Amino acid sequence: ALPEFEALATGGVKFTPQAFAGKTVVLYFYPKDDTPGCTTEAMQFRDKHKDFVKAGAVVFGVSRDNMTSHDKFRQALELPFELIADTEEKLCHMFGVVKNKIMYGKKVKGIERSTFLIDANGVLCAEWRGLKVAGHVDEVLKAVKLDGAVVHGVAGSAARAGFVRGLVAMLHSLSLQVIAEGVADEADAQALWDCGIDAQTG
Repeated sequence: ALPEFEALATGGVKFTPQAFAGKTVVLYFYPKDDTPGCTTEAMQFRDKHKDFVKAGAVVFGVSRDNMTSHDKFRQALELPFELIADTEEKLCHMFGVVKNKIMYGKKVKGIERSTFLIDANGVLCAEWRGLKVAGHVDEVLKAVKLDGAVVHGVAGSAARAGFVRGLVAMLHSLSLQVIAEGVADEADAQALWDCGIDAQTG
């Protein structure tokens, strides 16, 4: 689960993991208000917002801009979700999105465009880092709708690992030694995963 933290957002909202327990939360980090890529991304989240709400998700945008900048940006684009003002970069560092970039031959500190999906139990279940805006919002929405199924990012690898561990443990616990010998290592279990075999049905 995520560590407890508090962040201020537009609309007077105080974001904490506990405050949104039971809800799927989408946190999308972007470099700066009112820039081309960030504007496009915000508009795409805006246009799909009703679908996110219908799927039981809450969306928050996060950048290092201050509240005044966020208010203007949100009003100009008529965004239906709140924006977190991470002026001290606490969330940016917590999620590891602060990166050094080379611009015009100089090293500068910037934010890597990234999105994180937190499930209803407050557990990080998927992430997208260094992403391209095109098609991204649709991917996130699909992940929200799947609600923990295999998606790109952490959820996919976690689900695979869980399948491997669960399958091997199940076979050993049932003492099906003959079968277990064939699937007791991760490579074989991985092959079963890729074939779409359900651990409960064999």
